[in-house]
Amino acid sequence: MTTEKKSSEPVELEFEEDENPERGNWTGKLDFLLSCLGYAVGLGNVWRFPYLCFKNGGGSFLIPYFLMLAIIGIPTFLLELKIGQYSAKGPVTLYSHLSPLFKGLGFVNFISQCFVGLYYNMIIAWTIYYFFASLTSELPWQYCHNDYNDQVCFSFSGYKDCEALRLNQTATGIENNIIYLNRTCIQDTAQLSMIRKDLESWYGSKKKLNASC
Repeated sequence: MTTEKKSSEPVELEFEEDENPERGNWTGKLDFLLSCLGYAVGLGNVWRFPYLCFKNGGGSFLIPYFLMLAIIGIPTFLLELKIGQYSAKGPVTLYSHLSPLFKGLGFVNFISQCFVGLYYNMIIAWTIYYFFASLTSELPWQYCHNDYNDQVCFSFSGYKDCEALRLNQTATGIENNIIYLNRTCIQDTAQLSMIRKDLESWYGSKKKLNASC
């Protein structure tokens, strides 16, 4: 009768190694999905797209938009994902492997992305700044005494003060001769008559005012 001797040597478990250790792989489908959403959805979807819809016809703009999205947008997006996932290379290396003639196309793609990153990060920085600035009690753009304001700056607080002065004079029986223009509450008779004579250049209006206005 023979007995088999069991081996006491430890058994090494084999794990599946990453076939692309330099660039790495996705840990799951959710990582890939969230990365695609972060790439496709940005500030322009919330800020730029509604403006373009309003400027180009409102709801009718959605008809050619969804048409071109189905014909060109989605197929191009899926093609880019397929090529990128299959090759696991950057645009310059990828296009040069497809054809030496396309190497310049890869450099153009890289340079364009650099320019997009510059201006897009600046827009995001403005958004963050104005978001926190809007939480203050006095808004930085509320008044017209900033360095970036020009002569035609309009201040709601200055207009309200001028309007309150005009209503106060009207209530006390004084003739209403007050206009808020160029950050100033104008009461001088000579300036008022000059403005009334040329309303089209000052306000873009051809309406004639009475002398008592």
